[in-house]
Amino acid sequence: MIFGFDEARFEQMAAQHVMLEAGVDPYMVLGLSPDADPAEVRRVYRLLVAEHHPDRLIARGVPGDLIDVATARMASINRAYNAIMKPPTPKLIG
Repeated sequence: MIFGFDEARFEQMAAQHVMLEAGVDPYMVLGLSPDADPAEVRRVYRLLVAEHHPDRLIARGVPGDLIDVATARMASINRAYNAIMKPPTPKLIG
């Protein structure tokens, strides 16, 4: 247990606060297993957006410092989603 969370949940939360770089598993950022189908990826992505979107938090009156955190978290969530749903295109030889 780390801060009252099991290790997997803690790793997911930490990954959401880190820019998606080499070595950061996009599935971990979204809290999914690598064998999740596209429909599950979309479902979880939409839930995370609904929970963390800065505009929703602004509407709730959340302080500006937390809006900055939410903005960074959304960027990480978006990068993870794009990495899973839009894999890099192969380079053409020639």
